[in-house]
Amino acid sequence: MSGSMLALHGVGIDIVHIPRILKLISRKNYSHSRSHLSRFVERILTPSEHIAFRKRWGSDEEIFRDEKKTSNCAAHLAGRWAAKEAVIKAVSPDTVWMNQIQISGNSGGGLSVSIPPGDSVRGTTSFLTSTTMSDFAKISISHDGDYAIAMCLSRRTD
Repeated sequence: MSGSMLALHGVGIDIVHIPRILKLISRKNYSHSRSHLSRFVERILTPSEHIAFRKRWGSDEEIFRDEKKTSNCAAHLAGRWAAKEAVIKAVSPDTVWMNQIQISGNSGGGLSVSIPPGDSVRGTTSFLTSTTMSDFAKISISHDGDYAIAMCLSRRTD
């Protein structure tokens, strides 16, 4: 293959039961100073995704004040979890953590995937360190009823 050809690197897919995420983020917090929602968000989102999340959804109190907002927030987080799991499966399970994968909307209405500059990526998958990871990984998220599903196709130049 020539240097400009793209080769399939991997495929990842994940499905998440939204009520499971809702139950997880809604649990009562007796032993920690931060809520389960805050800890979950910090575990799976990059710092800039965390900022965007709070701008969109507000504080924990605002999210839990309205049952519909709580359900919609759980669906959003389930989609992000599924997407990040799909990316990890597509690129290499030991290479990147969820909170290093940034998923954001792009100008075409789709989603883009990136690894924020400064994050260290383990292993030899050097194409992941590119800020143009979207050239190498395509992601799709869908929600239906109680489920969020995501698929990622990753490729790299040979």
